[in-house]
Amino acid sequence: GMLTVIIATDVLDAGEAATGYLNAAIGIGGVTGAVVAGALVLRRSLRRPLLVGAVVMAGGSVVLGLATELVVAMLAIILVSGGHLVLEVTGATLLQRVTTDAVRGRAVGLMMTVDTGAEAAGSFLIPALVAGAGTAWVLGVSGVVMAGAVVVSLALIGGAVTRPLNVHEATLGRVLE
Repeated sequence: GMLTVIIATDVLDAGEAATGYLNAAIGIGGVTGAVVAGALVLRRSLRRPLLVGAVVMAGGSVVLGLATELVVAMLAIILVSGGHLVLEVTGATLLQRVTTDAVRGRAVGLMMTVDTGAEAAGSFLIPALVAGAGTAWVLGVSGVVMAGAVVVSLALIGGAVTRPLNVHEATLGRVLE
């Protein structure tokens, strides 16, 4: 959110109203990402939704860093926000799938704490890095790092990213054989 002001006024030189347009784009991307995530988390395997969310978010970040026009920046922010929502919903779903009832509350609490801490740190760090190194470099590197982190995470998660067949799916599979 803090970066939208810098992008609107300093990078795009589009005036203060452009900050509102960029923030509106965050909302559009969020709603779109939530709808897409709602459909994707129903899959047995969450590998593809995690990868799609990461690629969309990372690609949007790179495009945003290179944007010189307000419309392009808005479209890029829609991608970043949508990809982020897909990652967030898919990650929360995966966490709930792999934890037992006994530890689920603590695991979700820890995840939310880490997420909030990372967001707060990024709110301070990214604008400072942009001021020092430039928008294109910081957002480009951030996009690549985000995509890489998801790929490493998927490797660490391994087979847990796919849930076993439920009773209804197993029955349907036997009927269709």
